[in-house]
Amino acid sequence: ICASLIFYSLTIDNILNIIVLLILAGISIGMLSGNNGILKQARSAKKQTNDASTLEQIKIAALASISDKSEKIDEITLKKELKNNVSEITDNDITGNEKAGWQVKKENKMYVITPDGKVEEGFWEEVKDANGNITEIRRVDGTVTGLKIGDTIGYNPADGASVTEITSIEQVNGYGNQTIKLSEYAGTWRLLGVENGKLVLISSTIAGVKKTESDSAWLGDFYFMPVARVGYQNAEDELNRICSIYGKGKHAERARSINVEDINKITGYDPEHTGVNVNKATNEEIVAGKKFAEGQVDEYGNKVTYEWDKTEYPKYISSVASGNLTSSHKLFGFSWCYGKNWQTSDYTTTPGKICELTSDYYSYYPETLTTSNDTTQAVGLENNSVLRNMLFLDGRSSYWLASKCIWVRSDSTRFILRCVAGGKVVHCSLASSSGDMGTTSCGLRPLVMLTSDIRLKKDANEVWQFVN
Repeated sequence: ICASLIFYSLTIDNILNIIVLLILAGISIGMLSGNNGILKQARSAKKQTNDASTLEQIKIAALASISDKSEKIDEITLKKELKNNVSEITDNDITGNEKAGWQVKKENKMYVITPDGKVEEGFWEEVKDANGNITEIRRVDGTVTGLKIGDTIGYNPADGASVTEITSIEQVNGYGNQTIKLSEYAGTWRLLGVENGKLVLISSTIAGVKKTESDSAWLGDFYFMPVARVGYQNAEDELNRICSIYGKGKHAERARSINVEDINKITGYDPEHTGVNVNKATNEEIVAGKKFAEGQVDEYGNKVTYEWDKTEYPKYISSVASGNLTSSHKLFGFSWCYGKNWQTSDYTTTPGKICELTSDYYSYYPETLTTSNDTTQAVGLENNSVLRNMLFLDGRSSYWLASKCIWVRSDSTRFILRCVAGGKVVHCSLASSSGDMGTTSCGLRPLVMLTSDIRLKKDANEVWQFVN
């Protein structure tokens, strides 16, 4: 009754004003609650502000963690700074290591920190089952994509590239001028996994310099030749440099050569614990694994001192094994390499210590993670699995790994460039302490890192194409 009395006491002007206010209120409600409403935009702006704040906080934590001595991030300090500077971050939210970098997850975002302190957002992650097998590649925000390891991606390194060829010169590789052209690569690109929030592609076949009629008959159809001491000195840098040409295309951030750490990460191999898949094994199983060549002079990690005591040949001395070197040291002296610097000692002049070298050589089959090829009980990659076939191809194709190592032996020390050949991780000795030189014909396997925030859609031919 009161409401009715009030209504009837209103003038026509009052009623019209109320109607106008209601209309205006109706418009405001629509503007507030619609898909593009003010409230939704405000929430989005707040989230963007929070995300930007988190990114800045992580950058500050990363900078505060850089050691003055090494100019690299100290992991213990990084975790402490992250937990102090970024709200709701725990040790479980921080993954990675000092070699590959770290990933920090907060809500549905990933932030990638490189060993030298650079920070950026990552958009992709690997999803694994209870056995540690990668079942899917998806976006960090939870978007299901259907991407799987081994899928073909419609990447073309020549599309949008301003540079389409690259040359390695004889003074760097020790063999001769070698030119790699994008137009000569006939393979496709397959999804290998995720690295620091980015999709990683691998060439589906061997790449490199295309063999011509004037080339030696023993060279492969596609090859790259590092030779002797010069080739060994520059091998890792040069392999990564020439493979960078494959990362010049549209949607690519960069490219490099595959290396032995990439292979080991996938197979689960650890030379400290051979025969054990460290990706899946328990701590007890890992501890039970043996070092490569355990008890022998070439045991992984064995530090060997070389000296001369006025006898015919130099001596090698270590906690694992000791003896006299043989081979042709008497003719050529004792040569060794630290980083990129070769040194030679005429050990017949002054007795005493020559040098100290650490043996970090190993080889293995991807199924057994040992030097045995009995694949009946695979602990690494299952025979004929997608990753096994992608990385080791048909067992006859060979390619370089951008990874050098030293093989300490009882007759001499070999300076080696790793490769994949014969269906396993093996090596090629490019030089030795006794003066021997060598090489072999292997190709390239470039890895391409795509830019982070890309979209893909599968076409009728089951190839994932980029969506603008």
